[in-house]
Amino acid sequence: MVTAKKFISLSILLVSLSVTAQISVGRSHRGPFDDFKKGDYKIIKAKKTVFVIDDFKVPEFEKMLSSFWDLNKYIVVSREDYEKTKENYLTEEYAIFEFKGDVVTSSPAPGTSGITNEYLHLFYKYYYYSDIKVKNDKTKYDTNEVAAIFFGGNAEGMWGMINSKTFYNLGENLYNYKLGFMKNYLQFVNTTLKDEWYSFAYASDYDKKKIKALKTSTLYIPDYLKTKYDAFRGTDSERESPDDLLKKYSYKSEFIDTDKLNEKILNATEDFYYLMYTKVNSQKFISVVNGRTGEVVYREYDIMSYNIKAKDLSELSSSIK
Repeated sequence: MVTAKKFISLSILLVSLSVTAQISVGRSHRGPFDDFKKGDYKIIKAKKTVFVIDDFKVPEFEKMLSSFWDLNKYIVVSREDYEKTKENYLTEEYAIFEFKGDVVTSSPAPGTSGITNEYLHLFYKYYYYSDIKVKNDKTKYDTNEVAAIFFGGNAEGMWGMINSKTFYNLGENLYNYKLGFMKNYLQFVNTTLKDEWYSFAYASDYDKKKIKALKTSTLYIPDYLKTKYDAFRGTDSERESPDDLLKKYSYKSEFIDTDKLNEKILNATEDFYYLMYTKVNSQKFISVVNGRTGEVVYREYDIMSYNIKAKDLSELSSSIK
């Protein structure tokens, strides 16, 4: 198993350390949202999806997918095997899901003495090729984005990836890169595309009927939320009183070990709900996910805020009412 991979590309992205995943299903995962056309769904459903995986075993990933993925036909390949035969997938037959990474360096304005910053953006991207042409032994093509699932993790690991320009030990460095979480993310993508719908990360809404399940259900909170990010030092630290997060939440809740939550998702036979939190620069994303189906029943987007706070749980509580 390869534990260090070079970043796939370098591009200008105004994104910094994030905490957990956020999902966009559409033509673009950043900038103004661009919805699909009706014919795009037909094209996607006719493709054969290639799931390229890093730090997972092919059989376990295949088993996970087989329980729900019915958007189109698919195969699962390791990063090592994919890189050896990459040219075989550069056809209009396939759509590809693969992990990508971007680093951007933000330089101070000319004539100023500002600080140079580097930002890391990690995502599992779904796309397909079109208009493929070969001329003078060079292949040109268009890349059509379908979806993107964003990842982040502990500050030390993220800065290590920035400095080394590789992404490595993803399961260790990323809070949410686990098989159970991947199941929920991909369930969401599968259902959204099958229903010929779309999703944009920068949105706030909730299902008024389905969120009422939290009146009687426990809201599980992954234990990595017991840490908080210090934007000035670029480090993580333990919250002094993690339970203070829940003091304004009126319903039943419970911190849960992230590995146990992962197993709970993989083995789910009944609905249950857990909290997700994403930070991108000074933007905050909070959502509640059905761990059996991957459905997002609540999501809140806010700006100029780095860490989840008690008031965020209070707003969720009000929505449940």
